[in-house]
Amino acid sequence: MPPGVSMKYLMIAFCVFSVGWAVVNKVTSKKADQAEQAEAPANAGPTYVSMESNGPVFRITPDTRKALDRYSAEKVVMFGATWCGYCAANRKIFAERGVQYVEIDIDRDPAALAFMQKTLGSPGVPTTVLGTRLIPGFSASELELAIKKL
Repeated sequence: MPPGVSMKYLMIAFCVFSVGWAVVNKVTSKKADQAEQAEAPANAGPTYVSMESNGPVFRITPDTRKALDRYSAEKVVMFGATWCGYCAANRKIFAERGVQYVEIDIDRDPAALAFMQKTLGSPGVPTTVLGTRLIPGFSASELELAIKKL
């Protein structure tokens, strides 16, 4: 076979493979999105870990969200403190992205501190809840990803 002919077949095979790969990724992506919207496991406590397309994610149950709504019904809630540098970094990200949120100052609200530690299971600030997603501590990449999914 002439060299040009084999290259032609190689390119056709590459194109077929690429289209197949795109279809598989689209199907698995839809399944991952559906899994992310699934309900909490029946045996879940106030928080649980959900395996999602980007890895494990902390979530809160609907009952925990209702309890959180006593502090604020805003979709995005951050437990923070004025002295916390990572809380300031969260605030900056929210401001840059135009995210509306409510900050609950744990130094001024001891009941909120107890809720954050005992119910959400997060020992420190910032602790951020975006809908039902829980981000204990600071992670710019997790925060950015959660904001995109709001």
